[in-house]
Amino acid sequence: MISEAYRTVGISATKQMAKWSFAFDRLVIDRIINGVAVMNSYGANSSAWIEKHVIYAGLNLTGYASHLWARALRLLQTGMVHHYALIIIFGFVVLANLTLFWIWAYGPPTGNVFR
Repeated sequence: MISEAYRTVGISATKQMAKWSFAFDRLVIDRIINGVAVMNSYGANSSAWIEKHVIYAGLNLTGYASHLWARALRLLQTGMVHHYALIIIFGFVVLANLTLFWIWAYGPPTGNVFR
């Protein structure tokens, strides 16, 4: 009689609770975990795409631009002093013209730069 009551109340209730726990785990917890895994996969894939197509492309573009500038400026390196003097004079003329344009556009400097 007591074993029959124990079997009815204790064991069957425990089995029923185990079935409910298993169903809750399968239908709720596993879906949440799988959803988090899918979202993590999307985040990782988008991060890898951005790294490959944005960051690396920017770095490669910077390197290529540096290479092009080096090739262009290499034409100025002749090893002849009179060419270098001409470049210095040309730079001075450009700087003087920019200064005169600044004075013409904004007026002469007042000496107080912290106004």
